Amino acid sequence: MNYLVILALVAHTGFASFIPPTIFGDPVSMSVVAEDPPDFRGKPVYRIDFSVKTKGGLQNGMVHRNWDEFQEFQSLINSELTLNPGITLPSEPSVELLNDYLIEASENPNLMISDIMSHFLGINWDGKDLKFFVSFVNFIEIVSQVIKAPYFQPEPPIFDNEDDAILLDEAPYE
Repeated sequence: MNYLVILALVAHTGFASFIPPTIFGDPVSMSVVAEDPPDFRGKPVYRIDFSVKTKGGLQNGMVHRNWDEFQEFQSLINSELTLNPGITLPSEPSVELLNDYLIEASENPNLMISDIMSHFLGINWDGKDLKFFVSFVNFIEIVSQVIKAPYFQPEPPIFDNEDDAILLDEAPYE
């Protein structure tokens, strides 16, 4: 009987919350699939599903980005001549237009393997290189951008109970 109670608690704790996986590899494809309700900043977000070629094969992931983040992404690729051979952000956001925009962006191999794209998709970074308050040297490395955090925040975890927030591994920026 006690084993069943423990098993039920473990199963509940392990599957109730969403912890975004850390993915390392090269993006292969991406598409905007939906407009989702506002995030914690109060802005509507667009769900981007993507595939990444990892050492173990293809891995699928997803990230949410708001319209401001798409505009920041466009600004960043405009600042790098080799990353933007004519990719233009639509004037108004919609699932269809943003999907066409990302399909066009995915046709540029230089952009697909860039840090900007990795940051936009929330891949190739787990936050383990940022050691806040470990030492003064680590603090200076972060402030001077020797160690750089991504341009865009990673997908945040979603906890549906207090136990998960305490017991599960930390996610980047947590």
